[in-house]
Amino acid sequence: MKLNKYKNIEIEESEVDFINDMNTILETPIEIQIKNTKSDYPSHIIVENSHIISLYLYGDVFHVPDSIQNLQNLTQLIINTPKEHYDERSILKIPDSFGKLKNLKNLEIISLADLYLPESFKNLKSIRRIKLAGVNFPNQENLTNISSKELDFIEIFSQDLRSLDAGFFKQNIDLKELHIHSGCLEEISEHIGDLPNLQKVDFSGRNQLKSLPNSICKLKNLEVLNLKMNRLEKLPQEIGKLINLKILNLQKNQLSVLPRSFGELKCLEILDLQNNKLKELPLNFGKMINLLELDVSDNNLELIPESFTQLSRIFSINFDSNNLTSFPENFGDLKNLQNLDITGNKITSLPDSMGNLQYLEKLKAEFNFIRKIPKTFANLKRIKYLNFTGNEISKLPDIFQNFGQLEYLSLMDNKISFLPSSFSKLKEIKELYLSYNNFSSFPESVTSLSKLQRIYLQGNQISTIPKEIEFPDSLIYFNILINPLEINSTLLQKLKDVEFLFTK
Repeated sequence: MKLNKYKNIEIEESEVDFINDMNTILETPIEIQIKNTKSDYPSHIIVENSHIISLYLYGDVFHVPDSIQNLQNLTQLIINTPKEHYDERSILKIPDSFGKLKNLKNLEIISLADLYLPESFKNLKSIRRIKLAGVNFPNQENLTNISSKELDFIEIFSQDLRSLDAGFFKQNIDLKELHIHSGCLEEISEHIGDLPNLQKVDFSGRNQLKSLPNSICKLKNLEVLNLKMNRLEKLPQEIGKLINLKILNLQKNQLSVLPRSFGELKCLEILDLQNNKLKELPLNFGKMINLLELDVSDNNLELIPESFTQLSRIFSINFDSNNLTSFPENFGDLKNLQNLDITGNKITSLPDSMGNLQYLEKLKAEFNFIRKIPKTFANLKRIKYLNFTGNEISKLPDIFQNFGQLEYLSLMDNKISFLPSSFSKLKEIKELYLSYNNFSSFPESVTSLSKLQRIYLQGNQISTIPKEIEFPDSLIYFNILINPLEINSTLLQKLKDVEFLFTK
């Protein structure tokens, strides 16, 4: 039986003997997937099949036979042993003959077994990508058997990998991407600085790193550095030497201060500092002129440096859950800003210059102590989302006719008692939150909002809704709970197609 017209074959373990009994001849390169393999790997299928270029083994795979060496055209090997096939004594054995796979380029092993790599692993001269997921390394020096001048990508997910020693780095100097995820990783060798071609480093995911080697600052070609969810207490003082770094993720660490050189990261575009212990940003923070996105939420920031307003390209800023009390007066110089989150701070006022944020589309300012919305906000003609929930606002400026694109507005939990006349001009508004304010009469201007879908007025002092009021056809939800409202049949009839919540 000839299979030369096929490029990909998927077979079950039970079919392996059938194929060999039929004297299958593979005359062209082919990909084979073997599913539900038992503990004895079906070695006979690969003895003569030198045309196999890709082999995927799924099931109870803990032993790779010596005959694997016959697959001289094999470029990709994937071994996937699901969790249900594993027990605590499982060992994945790779034979010495494995090193004879001279054309193997991509190796992926997904297993919870103990993995031992033979010395011959160093002979895989064509290997370019290695992914080892879930495996354990009883002998961690065994990792030094990964050695190839062609290797440019390695990713390891392991629960017991504590360190990467010098040998690992010395033997893989052309590596471009390094991903290590381990619940135990505590130390990185200084020799990481000897990998001049590294472009992406990812040590994220509940590792235990408290510091980084200073030599990491020698990686001039590094573009992405992901250190999310470690225990970093400090960064190397010369981190600013990473002159090509574009993405830096330091989320969920223990950083209380950033090095002075931090501002020298002039190519940085995305910076995530969420959930650390920072009280301040470096004075030269604004020198990162290419920064586009910044998340510094869940820290202890008390002040924004004056240089911050030099970030002329930035379009997204998250200051959520800090201790900020004010903003630089020229904050409006951030002309390209589109999204700003200042939720959960101690801000009492916003600078008038914020009206210059001509591209601002979303502002979240809930749970502060803001007393008024600046009249200059009339210039925010692109704003679509405004949230001032939980502030001290008692009077609104009569500028709402300028918010022609506003779709969402929340003024919940303030001290507002009436709406300005321009409020009726919000022609695009769909969701309106006015709960827990000081309204004693129904704000009739909301009935002019032709696209309004949801309105929240609970927790006020509204006692009546005039009978002549007509609600927009777009309305689907009306919440007026916790008001001393008198409900009449006329009102109920008008709202018969609306989800109407009221206090009975």
